[in-house]
Amino acid sequence: MTDYSNILKEISEGIKNKDFAVFCGAGISFNSGLPTVPLLAESILKKLDVKEEYIKEIMPNLKLKLPFEAFMETLAENSNISKILNLFKEGESNANQILIAKLAKVRLIKIIVTTNFDMLIEKALEKEGLVRNKDFKVYYTENQFSEIDFNALNNSNKISVFKVHGSIEDMESIRTTMKAVASEILSEKRQNVLKYIFSDESHKNVLVLGYSCSDFFDINPQIQRIENSENKIFFVDYDETTTYIKDIKDKNLKNGNKNPFNKFNGYIVECNTDNLVKDIWNCMNGIIEKEYELKKYKIEWQIFVNGWGDNLKRDIKHFICGQIFYKLSDFKKAIEFHENSLKIAKEIGDKAGESTCYKNLCNAYQSLGDFRKAIEFHENSLKIFKEIGDKAGESKCYGNLGNAYQSLGDFKKAIEFHENYLKITKEIGDKAGESKCYGNLGIAYSSLGDFRKAIVFYENSLKIFKEIGDKAGESACYTNLGMDYQSLGDFKKAIEFPENSLKIFKEI
Repeated sequence: MTDYSNILKEISEGIKNKDFAVFCGAGISFNSGLPTVPLLAESILKKLDVKEEYIKEIMPNLKLKLPFEAFMETLAENSNISKILNLFKEGESNANQILIAKLAKVRLIKIIVTTNFDMLIEKALEKEGLVRNKDFKVYYTENQFSEIDFNALNNSNKISVFKVHGSIEDMESIRTTMKAVASEILSEKRQNVLKYIFSDESHKNVLVLGYSCSDFFDINPQIQRIENSENKIFFVDYDETTTYIKDIKDKNLKNGNKNPFNKFNGYIVECNTDNLVKDIWNCMNGIIEKEYELKKYKIEWQIFVNGWGDNLKRDIKHFICGQIFYKLSDFKKAIEFHENSLKIAKEIGDKAGESTCYKNLCNAYQSLGDFRKAIEFHENSLKIFKEIGDKAGESKCYGNLGNAYQSLGDFKKAIEFHENYLKITKEIGDKAGESKCYGNLGIAYSSLGDFRKAIVFYENSLKIFKEIGDKAGESACYTNLGMDYQSLGDFKKAIEFPENSLKIFKEI
């Protein structure tokens, strides 16, 4: 195995030969005063009045089960998080962003991909005298990603900055990311950016800085799907005190996360990132005139969390906590918080809030396998939705009751509720709900052995999923159709439909 001095030489010479692209995560912004994800998440939980003992349980699970973007989406579904997100507008570019900008200025690096919301790379580029849209272009919205011509980029002298999780200059781009990550989806356009940086022949190497590999809902799976890339990865795994070089094939990282780059060639460089950046900087004699300077800035970022949390009502705090614990699969604690929220909703006469609490309690009990208790809460929720005239809420209750009875094996009762669900979704024009309802009816009839009727419902569901562009739903329909045709002895179609499902699954 090679040593640190050889790695440094290989990186420095590769940069001088214009053979490197850069992929960076939140770690490169820490010296600018922005909080790490664990620090920010813990601060938010304290503002939600979560007990210290519960916070200690939550923090390790957040890393394993709920990525930061999905965690923030849980907050965004129930509160205005713009005050928290505004902290990413703060901070000064540090030596990490400045090095990238200086190398970009002389076009030794032209491709920069980041998962960060902040504007620190853009600020560093502008401080080097580079003009946005003339010298460099930033991509962060779905429309911008769809316009990319990678061949044209390779032949251009313009620097490209791809922000695959959105940018703070456009809150909606961040919300789009949060919703997608919570649904474990990365759009095809953003997937193409990852394929480009990690497998395109325009650069032989990728330097990965400040990346914790915690994007296991969206980015990590896409990196792992890249096959036969000849690009070499230099993954910098932060270690404050020691320096050690490992083969990139090693599956585990120091922070406990799985290494998504283990199919590539290259190295894991365990070292202090500040020292490596300084060493690369010093190797650029004649290219970078200014001496390396390590500055660590401080931002009073806690005031942004306080600005969000100080105005949250007690029932909303309990509600958000219930949702967080539900997504962490701690259903008993989810029930505890939703019961607290329900109690407050009843006290203040909030009928809509009360019905939503019932719905969430149903989901938690259903996840625990207590379907009869779930049905009880679904019926309470349905009653209130009818009282307040909320047709969308009413339809979802019918669907949930259908699913609960289906889980109990009472398929005829399930069909009755799914038919009520279907009727309302058609009335209110809820195409997504209608397609799910057809699918649920298909499952119920299939369970009763009426495969031909089930196929009719699956085909109706498939048609709508195609219309609304729901690839996951489309894939599930093909799978269900394949199984029912197999039950009918039509093995040709039984093979054809799962193949369609597999094709779509690979796409998403």
